[in-house]
Amino acid sequence: MGFVRRRDFLGFTGAAFSVARIVEAQDPRSTQPEVPLRKPNAVVKLFKSPEGHPNGLENTNDGLRIAEEVSERAYLVDWTGKVLHKVDTESHNTSGIAVGWGYLWMSANGRGVGRDPRPTDRPGGEILQMRSQDR
Repeated sequence: MGFVRRRDFLGFTGAAFSVARIVEAQDPRSTQPEVPLRKPNAVVKLFKSPEGHPNGLENTNDGLRIAEEVSERAYLVDWTGKVLHKVDTESHNTSGIAVGWGYLWMSANGRGVGRDPRPTDRPGGEILQMRSQDR
């Protein structure tokens, strides 16, 4: 079974959506109301990540979880960016973070980039499960 790259998938779904909208617009039976467009709210920069290479974010009751891509650390910070807890992980080229069922979950994309190789680096993508070593 082959894998579809994210870019190809998004391009395909965007094209399919566009075709569907054109066909729908030409159908006189279409009764869907026009979707109103809103001006987006302003972007608010809250704070910089602890190490400057965030590549995963999760909102929890304890605060925000940030996955740092280069160091492979997971941080728990409050809404001002103050570090509440830090966990060194065995992730590699981290690209996501989640918390659930008492565990910390990290998605790894393969060998680390932007740093020297580590013994925990492995080829290929995988999901890592580790104890959430805090509160």
